[in-house]
Amino acid sequence: MKEKQEVQREELITLEEELELIKQIRQSPDDCEAAKQKLLFANQRFVRVIAERYATDEQQTKILVAEGNKGLLYAVEKYDETKGYKFISYALYWIKESIKQYIMNNSN
Repeated sequence: MKEKQEVQREELITLEEELELIKQIRQSPDDCEAAKQKLLFANQRFVRVIAERYATDEQQTKILVAEGNKGLLYAVEKYDETKGYKFISYALYWIKESIKQYIMNNSN
């Protein structure tokens, strides 16, 4: 439960901060770990909410959060800020896809 509380305490970043982080990632792909981490951490609450929608228990929620983080990381790598939409709008698709793919591959 503590993990969930920590995620909820993380403040959302502003659109300007989001765009600045994306800009840093694009300009220095080899030296952008701090910018990626901040963007990922700021969006963790969305990953958790989506994972909880698909999970049946806390253990599965943890697994699905990890899978959702893979989708979030993919979104960080592929996001194109010039398209005019917010990062999370793009990332939500990839978070859901990663979780759904995991469930499909591991269902009995």
